[in-house]
Amino acid sequence: MSTKTSDLESLLTSLKKDTDLDKFLDSNKDILDTITFSEYFNNICKEKNIKKSILINDSNMSRSYCYEVLRGDKIPDRDNALKLCLAAKLNLDETNRVLKLTNNGLLYPKITRDSIIIFCISKGYTLLQLDYLLYEKGQQTLCKE
Repeated sequence: MSTKTSDLESLLTSLKKDTDLDKFLDSNKDILDTITFSEYFNNICKEKNIKKSILINDSNMSRSYCYEVLRGDKIPDRDNALKLCLAAKLNLDETNRVLKLTNNGLLYPKITRDSIIIFCISKGYTLLQLDYLLYEKGQQTLCKE
């Protein structure tokens, strides 16, 4: 969803002035982001024809936890969301959308660890390659074991 700053300002002004939240939500439902993380992620995996078995293997997460996340039973923390994004070979925009939908901070290039992650995503690195680079640069790896 692409929204101009002026549209966002108008929406914010309307929200501040409106006295009925349900009315506001109903009248703006077409522009509010209502997709869940699991819906978004599963749609991307379907579009990219990614098998769950490969996703589970490449994300280095337990099978049961991964299925709970994909079903929407659990919301992954930031590192697990990133592991799933790398396993699915998502680009930077898709990855940041996942982070947003999981209520995790977006990747920020002024943070050393995030800069390394951004670099690896843009180069198509695997989780193992990213973790090696994070370790080599003295940063916390995604796979903590």
